[in-house]
Amino acid sequence: MDRQPRTWLIRMRRQRRMSQQQLAMRAKISRNYLSEIECGVKNPSVIVSKRIAQVMGCEWVQFF
Repeated sequence: MDRQPRTWLIRMRRQRRMSQQQLAMRAKISRNYLSEIECGVKNPSVIVSKRIAQVMGCEWVQFF
């Protein structure tokens, strides 16, 4: 498995001055799971993608 960090997500989160903990809480996931998503270790489900996208104001399909 080729682990590609989601630099776009990290950059977007930082531009909004949000910590991983803040984004995770708003998306109703654990901070550890968000970290794994950002690092490319895990791919989020469609439901989780939509939650993160809603908080970040982006398209959920960017995760795939």
